[in-house]
Amino acid sequence: MRIAGVIAEYNPFHSGHQYHLSQLRAAGADRIVAVMSGNYVQRGDVAVMDKFRRARAAVRYGADLVIELPTVFSLAPAERFAYGGVSLLAALGCMDMLSFGCEDNDPAALSRLADGLDDPRIETRIAQGVRSGISHPAARESAVRTLLGGEDADRLRRPNNILAVEYIRACRKLGADWDLVPIRRIGVLHDSDNQSENGYMSASAIRSFLYAGKFPPSGALPNATVEALENGVADGSLPAQLSRLERPLLYALRRADLSALAELPDISEGLEAKIHRAAREATNLEELLAGIKSKRYPLARIRRLLLYAFLGFTREDFLPTPPYIRVLAANGKGFDVLRIARDTAHLPIVTKAGDIRRLGAEAERFFHLESRCDDLYGLAAPKIRTGGTNCTTGVQIVKS
Repeated sequence: MRIAGVIAEYNPFHSGHQYHLSQLRAAGADRIVAVMSGNYVQRGDVAVMDKFRRARAAVRYGADLVIELPTVFSLAPAERFAYGGVSLLAALGCMDMLSFGCEDNDPAALSRLADGLDDPRIETRIAQGVRSGISHPAARESAVRTLLGGEDADRLRRPNNILAVEYIRACRKLGADWDLVPIRRIGVLHDSDNQSENGYMSASAIRSFLYAGKFPPSGALPNATVEALENGVADGSLPAQLSRLERPLLYALRRADLSALAELPDISEGLEAKIHRAAREATNLEELLAGIKSKRYPLARIRRLLLYAFLGFTREDFLPTPPYIRVLAANGKGFDVLRIARDTAHLPIVTKAGDIRRLGAEAERFFHLESRCDDLYGLAAPKIRTGGTNCTTGVQIVKS
């Protein structure tokens, strides 16, 4: 039996994701484990659908087991996002393969980029670039262009390639010697607004339809995702949207003083003063972001920082790796993996909230933090959702 892992957001689960999983199955994967972002995603946003609905759709269309990437990793820059996902797969102790979608499915080129980014000279040049006033991504691209060449630098302009390289780097740090299965992205580019001839659309284009109160054209989403969205729209729980957190975000920021903002995870370079001033001058989310954004501070980084403040994160919350493996959804083959992992896993496996009580204070605190994140996520729905779902919702079991 060959067990493969993927790390994804599935925001929402669409036909391109279904294609990726089918290609991974064709490449020899007998069981597929997906590490999926919880209710917050890497670009500094809330997921358009809650984690249990997205996990269920993933299992219906290709995955066998879905485990949660907690918010302190899912709402993070690419390096931490990738490290958190790979560490969970490694903790299962039974993986054979790691697959990822990317714009360039050349393992040798991606591996060379990973080597380059681990070169201390790259870090030195990145630091110099940031001090000169450009953003970290721009400084990294410039450093790679200088030391590795234009072709590799161009690869780092593509978002899926960036994550692919970070997955490789994380595997090396964790000693995860798996077969790597890069699968080329097909159809449309990452942020394209168009639909390809074979029906594929980017997740960002699909979300734009949903935010406008429409459904994307036929073929963009598998039936399970469409059904879940229809049900969520009908009961007022979907689509979740960051703009609905405008008032509570401004409240959290105006309530915080400079010293509290300076303690936010990943804040640096005096950015807390800019956030502090903008929060008092802005009357809506758009004005808030415009008041902070600059060439040096990309919007994704700013949105992440604002959500850290809203969620009440501190640097102490950013553990090096998750303290447990939380199962969101599974089918029969997924339970096969869990049975194997009983003997091989390096972290405890959590299938219900009651499991947390036996894991110690750190795991319990971490779980309560995730529960708070989920409760606050309920404010982003069209109709405010009740709290407690992280404790009361069990594993989504999908019959094969």
